[in-house]
Amino acid sequence: MQALLAAALFALLAVGAVVAVLVFWNRSDEPPSSSSPSPTPAVTPQPSDLPPSASPSPSPPPASPPPVEEEPAPTEPTAGLPNDEPWPTFGRGRGRIGFARAVELVPPFDEVWSVDGESPLLFPPVVAYGHVFAATSRGRVMAVDAESGEVLWEVAAGRCIAGSPAAANKVLFVSLMDPAPCKPHDRGAPGYVVALAAATGDEIWRFEAGVIESSPLVVGNRVFVGSWDNSVYAIDVETGEGIWSYETEDRIRGGATFGKGRIYIAGDDDMLYALSARDGELAWSAKADGNFRTTPVISAGRVFIGNADGNVYAFDAEDGEGLWTYAAGGPVFGTPAIRQNTVYGGSEAGQLFALNAATGDLRWSFDAASPILGSPTVFAEHVYISTGAKKVHALNAQTGEEVWSFDDGRRASLVADSARVYLSGSRTLYALEPASEDDALDEESVDKPPAEPAAEEPGEEERDSELGAETAEGAGERDDGSTPESDGSEGSGITS
Repeated sequence: MQALLAAALFALLAVGAVVAVLVFWNRSDEPPSSSSPSPTPAVTPQPSDLPPSASPSPSPPPASPPPVEEEPAPTEPTAGLPNDEPWPTFGRGRGRIGFARAVELVPPFDEVWSVDGESPLLFPPVVAYGHVFAATSRGRVMAVDAESGEVLWEVAAGRCIAGSPAAANKVLFVSLMDPAPCKPHDRGAPGYVVALAAATGDEIWRFEAGVIESSPLVVGNRVFVGSWDNSVYAIDVETGEGIWSYETEDRIRGGATFGKGRIYIAGDDDMLYALSARDGELAWSAKADGNFRTTPVISAGRVFIGNADGNVYAFDAEDGEGLWTYAAGGPVFGTPAIRQNTVYGGSEAGQLFALNAATGDLRWSFDAASPILGSPTVFAEHVYISTGAKKVHALNAQTGEEVWSFDDGRRASLVADSARVYLSGSRTLYALEPASEDDALDEESVDKPPAEPAAEEPGEEERDSELGAETAEGAGERDDGSTPESDGSEGSGITS
């Protein structure tokens, strides 16, 4: 009997255990209750994340947005030319190379219109917005319609002007010296940079310093000039307020040049300066044996400049190291022009010279028989120069052979747009355009002796070799003739 009871009790216990197992199994298959939180899987830190005894740090708060700048960052002109206008500044671009690769106009040229300047025109005009802007030595600023020659507006500044204006953002910037009549100059007088509306001539703002002779340079939202008060200035292009100044040892007469975040400018203290365009900090300076009265040129990482000591100098743009010197036979008061690894310049001794930009070696020279006081310009395979004999010469840029001349000019050479060339003569502003084929044939046939037998031409192999060398030297040029190194257009380097 006891055995039967024990067996029954054991059977009941076994059945209970089976029921409990079935109940647990069924409940584990049910979804979790919506009121119960989901378990969070544990994350084991790796040795590279936390040391064994460290505990995880709390998550950092979300990053706050960057503070809003009080002043906008400077703008950047495209292609080295403000608003891509035909010839908006002295030297055409920020590198001041005086070369227009896209211009295809070739001599001979015929006069289309002329405007009486009423006093000497010492520097070339600028061309922008369908206008030709010119300034006379007695302070007359003119806007002339490029097509018709009509004077659209003029301003009597009442002060001497000895530099080209600059056009950017539909504004014309003009440097003003001491009050007319300009002889003798009042070195202690105030001078100004004025901003005029390009469409009307209305004054927008005026910046006061010492006498300002140098042609303005516009880069982004800044205007750079030198002054006879021994200082270099950066001026806000919108407001006319000074941003920074740098003091030198003597007056500055030439203009500034820009490349890779720096401006280059020189003065009567025999020094060439490389300054940060952002804040005016000196990067380097280099000394010559005479004073600099002209504007430097920058191309392919080199700075080229003439000097009153009769030399042309080449410096490394990065550190100011002197690379070569060329003895020009007389003071060099003009700004060189650069084309395809060639430096073109002129001297007061009347020599126009073409130099190898890498070595300073002479390629060719031309005797103008009169002092060259201005700056050459180059386009369409020709180099142009004015002389003290009131004459413009056009030369083949590769050989130095004269191909055309014009009986006016003095200090300023030709500038151009796509249709015409423009010249500041001694007192007259001209527009010229290529002569028709009939006119060109008539000029060639008048009073010409019978043609001599043609000289033997070089073989095709020699010609191809020479052209190949020129092409290689000119590689990397932009439409304005500058190289990437010459105008720093990858970035102005100016930040607020």
